Amino acid sequence: LSVPRGEEETETEEYGISSFVYRSGRPFHPQRLWDAIGDDMEAGLFRNVLRSKGIAWIASRHDWAYNWSQAGCSVLLEPAGFWWASVPEDSWPEEEEVIAEIKKRMIHEYGDRQQELVFIGQNLDQQHVTRVLNECQLTDEEYKLGPPSWKHFNDPMPPIVMETEEEAYPEGEY
Repeated sequence: LSVPRGEEETETEEYGISSFVYRSGRPFHPQRLWDAIGDDMEAGLFRNVLRSKGIAWIASRHDWAYNWSQAGCSVLLEPAGFWWASVPEDSWPEEEEVIAEIKKRMIHEYGDRQQELVFIGQNLDQQHVTRVLNECQLTDEEYKLGPPSWKHFNDPMPPIVMETEEEAYPEGEY
């Protein structure tokens, strides 16, 4: 079957591949997120998701930005560093353009903290993924408690372990 040039179906269309970005200015509850990530791949959060990645805000770890990386059944959620809002301004970079960019990211009362996750999938159900992630967020009542209370939420995630420079670079191994 011959199709005129420029009217071919793309592989994206042919195989039903699509993507969307999930954004939210509300943190995830650590236990609900942990449960959602661990759910059955066929029915849970990652149903028809081939890949997802981005940055996540977890209430019990309020000052830490988390890298989110998922491919197939492999999921990695690990500390990426501190949110700019948790870093004293005198420790920010000195370049005016960088400072302006950081300040642009201060979008609400908790600064630059947010969820920004890209999902790519085959026959992806954006409504399903969005609903599951929204259910992982803090409720209105939990959100009103604020960060001092959030750190006491049940948190099954592994503890954050910071290496000293000596541990990261043992003598003679630079």
